[in-house]
Amino acid sequence: LLAADPRFKVFLVWGKDAGNQLVGLENACENHKILTTGHPASGSHGKDLFSGCGHFFMTNYLLKKNNLEPINWSLN
Repeated sequence: LLAADPRFKVFLVWGKDAGNQLVGLENACENHKILTTGHPASGSHGKDLFSGCGHFFMTNYLLKKNNLEPINWSLN
């Protein structure tokens, strides 16, 4: 499926279960970027890897770098 649409993509992978879905996909994503970190809910378990990971900023940086429109992440 990735080969059918070669446009640059950023994948946000949050948590162990999501990371497990990447097995075997790394080669298919060589022209894309994968950002990984802990799941946002893991902060409630004392292992907050999500806060401060910079995924939203980095996603927009990478999109702009590839001449694509950045995402408006605001909830308003």
